[in-house]
Amino acid sequence: MAFKDLAKKYKLLGKESKLDKRSNYNEILRILNDIFNKIEERSFKERMAYSFFEHFEKHTEHYKEKLVENNKKRYYIDSLFNIFCRVFFENVAKSPEKYDIWEDYFPEGWKIKKSNYEKNIIARKLCSKFLQWARDIVLSDKKELAPDLGDISSNLFPEVEPSLWITILLLFVYSRYKDNRMKMKSLIEIEHSWDFGPIWRVRIRDLSNSNGEAIRKMDEAMQLADEAEMKKTFELAWLLFREQFSKENLEKYIKSLKELEPEYKEDFEKENKRLRLLNVFNEMLKFLNK
Repeated sequence: MAFKDLAKKYKLLGKESKLDKRSNYNEILRILNDIFNKIEERSFKERMAYSFFEHFEKHTEHYKEKLVENNKKRYYIDSLFNIFCRVFFENVAKSPEKYDIWEDYFPEGWKIKKSNYEKNIIARKLCSKFLQWARDIVLSDKKELAPDLGDISSNLFPEVEPSLWITILLLFVYSRYKDNRMKMKSLIEIEHSWDFGPIWRVRIRDLSNSNGEAIRKMDEAMQLADEAEMKKTFELAWLLFREQFSKENLEKYIKSLKELEPEYKEDFEKENKRLRLLNVFNEMLKFLNK
């Protein structure tokens, strides 16, 4: 989908004398969108992802600051990423090139890190699209896509602790509830489990030819890596969801979860979720109090 085609469409909107021409552009754009969808989907299924990302990255970076007009100005990449993200999120986890895509083809500057989010408009747009997609998955009946959520989340947000981050995303999804007790109950009683696919990172210790001191140092290094990952998780959560994770709200969440203890003491799965939430909010409160 070319920028000039989309720009022409918006210039024609609202001009009654050019309805036929506007209709033609709408039809052209519909066809271009469909072609883009099919090319993108095919690239993930047929091992053509490298070529796709090579061209798509150049196009996106070139036009990322371009604006189009339709009564009010908007970024061209808003429309472009509406198409790209839907196909990408629904296909990347099943692609035979999944690992190559995340490690080598997907632009590093587009991944959602605190530094990228603050500097790169594309990272911000991708984050917004992912959060909307995640919300739709959790709140809908699309259970067949749920296992992809953890996989995509852990790769798109490479600096966070994956399991902790999923818990934070769940709170974002249910932030529409104003009553804190109801919000916590909704999280605990979500219809399906919190099994959203692989939500961990593997740290490997090389124990070959290692003495006790070397093993101790490796364990210490791994612990420091875990702590750094948790810190970055809370930093990103604070950047994206500052209102939900204010000190005042965290204290309210903790209070509500403690009050809910009697309701779940006989239900192992729900009680486990309650304790997991309680631990997350206590740790985040410590982070904010530092």
